[in-house]
This record gives sequence, C-alpha cells and structure tokens, in this order.
Amino acid sequence: MSDTPPVRRRRFSQIYAVPENLSDDSPRMRGRIAALMHSTLEKPHLQKDCSGFLKAELNLKFRTNATYSVSWDETLAKIEKNIFLDSITVVYEFFHEDKYEYFSERGADKRVKDYIIDVNRIFAEEHVAYWIDNEGVVHPKPDEAFRNSYEDTIKGLNGAGFTAARKHIADSDGYILQDPPNWSKAIYSVFLAGENIFKVVTNDSQLNGKKLDQRLKPLIEKKYDDPHTRRSALNLYDGFKEWVDCAHNYRHDPGDKEPTQPPEDLALAIINSGYGYVRWLASFGAPEAISSED
Repeated sequence: MSDTPPVRRRRFSQIYAVPENLSDDSPRMRGRIAALMHSTLEKPHLQKDCSGFLKAELNLKFRTNATYSVSWDETLAKIEKNIFLDSITVVYEFFHEDKYEYFSERGADKRVKDYIIDVNRIFAEEHVAYWIDNEGVVHPKPDEAFRNSYEDTIKGLNGAGFTAARKHIADSDGYILQDPPNWSKAIYSVFLAGENIFKVVTNDSQLNGKKLDQRLKPLIEKKYDDPHTRRSALNLYDGFKEWVDCAHNYRHDPGDKEPTQPPEDLALAIINSGYGYVRWLASFGAPEAISSED
C-alpha cells in the first residue's frame, strides 16, 4: 500500500460557496468526524473498546448492535460542542493506551497519523474555527474579532497601489492557518505589507525608525492640524515605531537561522496591532515627496 496521500480535488462548494466567516460548529463537520472515527478504528472490537474509553473519560453513551458496531454518528450529533471537541482528543488518546493494543493492528501507525491530517482537512473544508495539533489537542483558530480585523485590512487595501501589500496580508493569513501556525512568517508578512505601503506613500523603500522620522512624521504633522488630534496621532506614531522594531525580530534572510516561534497570544497581539497600523498608514494615500536629508 502506498504511503502517498490520495489527491483530493477541490470541489464546487470549496471554490464558489466559501462562507465569509468561520463557524464554531457544523452538523456536516460532526458527521464527517464521526465517519472518520469509525473508519480509523476499523474493527468492531476496537470500536467497542473506544466507546467504553469515551464513556469513562467523557461519560458518552453509545448504542452498539450485535456485531459491536458503534453509533458514532448518532451520539456525536447530539452532544454539546465542547464535549464533541474533547472526544476528538480522547479518541487520539485511545490509540496510545497500551491496554487496548491499537498499534498491534496492521497499518495502525499510518492510520493514527492520517487521523490528525484528516481532522484538520475536515475542519478546513467545513470552514470551522479549529485545528488539531500533532498531540491530538484541538485549538481554536484566531477569534472572530481577529478575523474581522483581517477582513477590514484586506478591504482597506483595495486601492490600485496597494496590490502587493494586500497579497502580503493574505500571505500572513495563510501562515496563521498552517498546521501548526507559522507565527514568525505571519508577523513578518504584515511587516512587509507595511513596508510596501510606506514605499507607496513616501517613495522610500525602507521601513525603520529613522525613515519613519524622516518621511512619515512630517506627513502626520501636516495631516492633523488640530493640536489635540496631532498629539494623539504622534502618540500612535510612537507605537507604530515600536511595532516596526518588534516585527524586525522576525525577519528571516536567506542563510539566517529561523526566528524562534513566538507563543500564540503574543503573535496574535503583534499581528492584530500590525493590521491596525497598516490600515492607518494606507490612509495617507498616494505618494508625496517629503524633503529631508538621509
């Protein structure tokens, strides 16, 4: 049997019927996960043992027939969402319980690896806001507010001059949705979007503290003539400079060592802040020459 995963073509609904937002639950997603559990466990005695393990861990009750076939679909469709998500992890734990000897079955090791791959594939294809790591633990994808910020940023870069920046923002989202997420590349993609917009707005291709002082600060002082508004804008500008320095930590040039991946909470905060700064920078519009010495 080949270890090469089957080629799966994108279906009509995955191309032309993609929802705007990820959902937190779906009957079809539950049904597909139930079918996956059934096929991964494969033999009736393993299904019976696993249903007992789920009862012990989560108090789930399954119907079985005379051949020990388990009512995966029926039970998983009814339980509350958090218990359903827990059940995905508990089934993974069952595979590794020595007393059940799952790995004594032929091909079990590959089936367990495929279980993780297929759970993530089902989550992605059904557009639900979860992913599963290689230890079988289910995690939420970035929350709805974060997703809204991303969508607002994409919409805010509709101008003809911001095509490249918009692609960098889309790239950042792709890195976030990888399994596991590549947070450092996601952060740096947002930085590249900012750098591209900075070039469009100021005709300067380098985004750093010195260039910001030379090119962007005069634009801010010109744009906001009310003293209170200008002071607020300059406070925000100071935060933007700090963000630029922060994002530089995740730059990766060819031949350099890959940056250490930041924890999820920090990465999301950096990325979400970057979305706001990118939209603000884009509000300065078309190129405008600023006279200053390098």
